[in-house]
Amino acid sequence: APQKLSEMEGFMAKESWSNAGFDTPEATVQTFFWAIREGDLARIAECMPARDRQYLLRLIEEGHEQEREKTLSEFQGLTQGSGFRIVNRAEEQGLVTRAGQSITEGTPVPVRVTFGLQAAAGGAVIPLQLSRERDGWKVKGVF
Repeated sequence: APQKLSEMEGFMAKESWSNAGFDTPEATVQTFFWAIREGDLARIAECMPARDRQYLLRLIEEGHEQEREKTLSEFQGLTQGSGFRIVNRAEEQGLVTRAGQSITEGTPVPVRVTFGLQAAAGGAVIPLQLSRERDGWKVKGVF
């Protein structure tokens, strides 16, 4: 019998998604999908780098109702299944600085992470890239 996605390692059921913040790439992915499930465009925007965030925040303003609904609908197409699983993870290491001071004393840390996500058993593995920003991990490459 074929294995169900919900029985596979790394599966995160749609009902378990939460507003987990941006401290880790995994938390950011969960927050991103939670915000989409909830239809919370402001929180979706917080999951994005500043450039993309501004576009989404503009859609919340009055007069952008049609574009807002279309954008939310497109995002919600990503979350129509029962959940997703992280199939793989690739990291790019680098140095992170804040105000000119090295946080890690010169030790490389993950600065970019690419997850392979799967929404159906045996289905396509879709890459989702995140990058470390000043205010936490952010989803890149969605637009």
